[in-house]
Amino acid sequence: KITAFQFQSSPSQEASLLIDGSTPLEVILDIVSGDIIFAGCGQCSAELETDENSIYRPCYPCLPHTGVRRYY
Repeated sequence: KITAFQFQSSPSQEASLLIDGSTPLEVILDIVSGDIIFAGCGQCSAELETDENSIYRPCYPCLPHTGVRRYY
């Protein structure tokens, strides 16, 4: 069970960000918007890897459906 999540701060940030059960949803969305994104299969949502040319590898269980979707 996760009770809190803390982002590491970068040198340009003044403090690290802590998310816990008392953090309002609006604040959580502001903190993570644009930071947690992955490309996944458009059919089953499994995260897709890329090859050395930055081309997404197919999700073999979902072939012939080859859609890629971004998840936030």
